Amino acid sequence: MKKTKTIAVVSEKGGVGKTATLLNLAGSLVINQKKKVLVVDLNPQQDLSTNLGYVPPTVKSKTISEYIYDQLEGVDFPIVAESDKAGFIKHTDYGLDYMPANRNTLEILPRNLSDSEEDNMCIANVLKDKMFADYDYVFIDCKDSLVAHLVPQVLIAADYAMPITEVGINSLFDVSEVIKKISHRYPVSIIGVVLNKVTEQSNITKNLLSAAREEYGEYLFKTQIPDRKAQIEQANDLHLPCVIARNKHRKQNTLAGYYTDLATEFLEKVKEMEESI
Repeated sequence: MKKTKTIAVVSEKGGVGKTATLLNLAGSLVINQKKKVLVVDLNPQQDLSTNLGYVPPTVKSKTISEYIYDQLEGVDFPIVAESDKAGFIKHTDYGLDYMPANRNTLEILPRNLSDSEEDNMCIANVLKDKMFADYDYVFIDCKDSLVAHLVPQVLIAADYAMPITEVGINSLFDVSEVIKKISHRYPVSIIGVVLNKVTEQSNITKNLLSAAREEYGEYLFKTQIPDRKAQIEQANDLHLPCVIARNKHRKQNTLAGYYTDLATEFLEKVKEMEESI
């Protein structure tokens, strides 16, 4: 049986385009690379779920937070029946699967975590379920902090971490700290840093990109995503990744090629890292 690879998508601050990068990378892997991919929304903001078109039901939700509750010690919560497990995974028309977030239960979930080893392994135990085994990749969208809201549990469980940042002095410093913290505290491997929201290459931008290459070296993805907010918003409104989104004139989203290249490079990095083990 093939080994599912789990990727924690992280950032130390909001607004850097983490969720958009995750969604569009995952979409490109499904559409262009024919991979089977699941994305999991562990961010209480629910942006990933919203951008995928998820509408919370009026009855009891079946989301990732309800599923995790089953792994915690001392929590009085209904056990998920084997026959109900399939309902936790939602499906898009273009092949990307996802587990949505429920803001209410997801926000209170960390309060129920004890210091026990079992609770620290709650995400890892969830991912052992056989319903994840058929996926090539599981991407987890984390809250914008390495110390808050289940992120430590995700970094314990994941095979790889993928920091996202934008090109700015503060952002580059933040992601440098992210790399150091992950490397020192967790067994997860860093697959690479994605530079997002890259603007026209003024002298300032060129200097920042040069600093990023010097700071991150082999960590840095060669593919950089331009700052095209309108294109991202238009694709989100359609609940589609940029690689298949079209505008009202039926023209392809201008970011499609960048995410196609990012997916290709991602697979190359995974292969290199697997071969080095």
